[in-house]
Amino acid sequence: MGTWFLVGLYSSLMVYRLFFNPLNRVPGPYWARISKFHLCSRQRKERKLHWYLKEAHRKYGPFVRIGPNDISVTDPEAVQIISAARCIKSEMYGVDLPHQSLHTTRDPAIYAARRRVWSSAFSEKDIRGYENRVQVYIERFLAQIDGHYGIPTPNSPLSSLLSSLLSAFLDYTHPPLPPSQGTCSVSLRTLT
Repeated sequence: MGTWFLVGLYSSLMVYRLFFNPLNRVPGPYWARISKFHLCSRQRKERKLHWYLKEAHRKYGPFVRIGPNDISVTDPEAVQIISAARCIKSEMYGVDLPHQSLHTTRDPAIYAARRRVWSSAFSEKDIRGYENRVQVYIERFLAQIDGHYGIPTPNSPLSSLLSSLLSAFLDYTHPPLPPSQGTCSVSLRTLT
């Protein structure tokens, strides 16, 4: 009896995902309708998911279905709309009650009060002021590497890590590119 229940459950799930899911109108690989397994296996095998997404966006456009309930978006105007949406976080964020952080707070009023406190630290002026302090730590870090490992080469893992950290930091401290010069990508989880 349990086997037939599971067969019926998964069959109805597949029929829904293949034929009735509202996200079926969003272009993307056929297997994305059924599961995210293709995405996970590609990431596990190649470790270059960003290249796969870039190619998918080139093939399907700015909105690409990457899973049964997931869409990757590269349209800058859509990203602004998605980011500005006022949504209440799901119950999953309440697992650490009674403790609440800025990230896990579900109450919009509490979130707004906490966000005001943190926002000043992330203003453009303050972030630009952090550059000098970060430079001091980078120099200390490089001195430690030089003292323990010799001069880092451009292809060493530590140089690669440092380059990635600097790139991430500089992305946040410089004005964004106009839409014609670059794109951004987010994964939008929609609940159906």
